[in-house]
Amino acid sequence: MIERPAFLDLKNAGLLAVMVLVALLALIIVFGPLSRAAESVESERQRYVEKVERLKQRVDSLKPLSTEARTRLSQFVAGLQQQTIQLGVNPESELVREVSRLLESTGVRGVQVIVRQNHEAEEGDGDRNLIEVAPLEGGASFRLVPHNIQAQLRSDFPDLRRALDRLADPTVPVQVERVTLVRQGNEIHATVRLVYWSREERS
Repeated sequence: MIERPAFLDLKNAGLLAVMVLVALLALIIVFGPLSRAAESVESERQRYVEKVERLKQRVDSLKPLSTEARTRLSQFVAGLQQQTIQLGVNPESELVREVSRLLESTGVRGVQVIVRQNHEAEEGDGDRNLIEVAPLEGGASFRLVPHNIQAQLRSDFPDLRRALDRLADPTVPVQVERVTLVRQGNEIHATVRLVYWSREERS
């Protein structure tokens, strides 16, 4: 006579059902998060593959600069070197002298120049918005350094126009931020806030 296995006995059916349920729950607990993690990893991998492919397409589309373009860039860099000055041991007084000379050459009067302190710049060079310039054809690289300047002056309309035109000249290393004008009789009192760019040579 063949005996039935004990686990097939109806008395053990409840125990068998519990065991199957526990096994199913274990599979769900283990493979559920693993499946989601695998999907996340695959999605991230696909995103990086697409990013690399886009970068490769951009690199493939780049063309070397023509001789004419390289010449223009070299001339532009040479112009920056000629138009900017290197500040010495007393940079503030040099800035005052340079900006005063620039404005007074246009005929305005009573020029007073103040170098405004940039609190962000005092925290470190990384916050000074320096512009790195490296010549294409070799030679020493340099940095363009911004300085915040406030200038007050008195003038009539023609001289003031000449002064503003001079500040707007692209060969002058100045970026005008704000101009405030107040008329007093036949004179214009102006306050000009600007950024004056100097040069720092790199070894």
